[in-house]
Amino acid sequence: MNSMDAAVPIDDLLEAMNLSGVFAELDVHGTPKLNGPDAANWQGRLTGRQDELIEALGGAGTDDLQDVDHRYMRDLMRQYGISEPWTCKQLDEAEITTNYLVDGVLVEGQHAIIAGASKSMKTSIAIDLALSLAKPDRFLAKFWVPEAKRVLFLSAESGEGTIQETARRVAESKGFWLSACTNVHWGFWVPRAKSQEQLAVLEYQLDQSGADVVVIDPLYQCLSGEDMANLSMNGEQLQAIVGRCKQRGVTAVLVDHVKRGSTNANTFQPLELNDVSGAGKAEFFRQWLLIGRRERFDPEHALHRLWLTVGGSAGHCGLYAVDIDETRDVTTEARQWVVNAEKGSSAKVDDAKQRAEARAAKKEAEKAEKLEKNVAKIRETFKDTEPWTRRKIRAHADLSNEAAATALAKLMQLGEIEEGKAKTNGGTYGGYRWTRLAPINQD
Repeated sequence: MNSMDAAVPIDDLLEAMNLSGVFAELDVHGTPKLNGPDAANWQGRLTGRQDELIEALGGAGTDDLQDVDHRYMRDLMRQYGISEPWTCKQLDEAEITTNYLVDGVLVEGQHAIIAGASKSMKTSIAIDLALSLAKPDRFLAKFWVPEAKRVLFLSAESGEGTIQETARRVAESKGFWLSACTNVHWGFWVPRAKSQEQLAVLEYQLDQSGADVVVIDPLYQCLSGEDMANLSMNGEQLQAIVGRCKQRGVTAVLVDHVKRGSTNANTFQPLELNDVSGAGKAEFFRQWLLIGRRERFDPEHALHRLWLTVGGSAGHCGLYAVDIDETRDVTTEARQWVVNAEKGSSAKVDDAKQRAEARAAKKEAEKAEKLEKNVAKIRETFKDTEPWTRRKIRAHADLSNEAAATALAKLMQLGEIEEGKAKTNGGTYGGYRWTRLAPINQD
């Protein structure tokens, strides 16, 4: 510092500095910063007078800067929901409880994903979850809901009509009319993670509905497509949505697809977390409900045979077989919602038995069909009213010895042929002839 400057009042120095085109201001930490073409020179001239400069600029002195910094950091921590680090003693003595919204399936306060292949009942099951939480009632007619919760259900894919029809059926299956349920609010949109205005609307609707849980369906409409394969950017978008829910104590449940190339989905095996599509999602979500089909859906029979894999960082896990019957009532023509869920191990045994029975039935059907074809060949080629030997019948019908024997036995069982003496090459041999019941004698 120039010795002459030391005797000059700080206000006069600031005025001279401003006239030279250099200006001082306090940064967010309360530290003076000089800006201008000759800032370095003035920085030197003000050396040793920082406290005076801070006071002149309306800030705190050096002794108070540490307190200012602490207050600023604490404000930042509150803004982002960051708590002070715990000591080991605090961690050990803390009363931490895990509260289940759905016993063994869904934990309160931890963001969850419901994921499955296309048309695997994801939205319908999410509706069952919402209404089960609202009543409360058993989720999928099996999993106990200990306490009623308010739910905000946001859907932008299925459409109002489909949501209405499904919600009515699910509510009726639980023993109440949809109109009587006051704990669920329905919205037909989803927020874009990169739109601050839409995120603000989400916050507003969470506050207005008083939601404890929000269901957002589908997740892919919330995310920017160009970021889907970017682990970091995808995580930022997910956090933008979930973070706003978490700040309000709302448990977020997001509905999403699995990879189209998922081997498990395409071979009707239980899904795994790495089947979820999109970078970073498997790592981001703290709990999951994964839905896959146990067999190919038969459109003639509206029975959905599904796998449900549940799990989460709280330690809950399980594999279940869920059957959902949506056949139409014979009287009203309205679709039903009849659900049965059981342990996956039992279903695996039952499914294996059913597959074995189905294979056996198919084999028997193919065998019977082949026999009918062989019988038809004999009827078409054996036109003589006189007896033929088995060899002659087999040769004309172009059948193997075993196939001919089986077909002839069938015709004898039907009473269409009987044993007779066939004359050939000057000799008489055992053979077969048509009876009066045979088609050849019915013309």
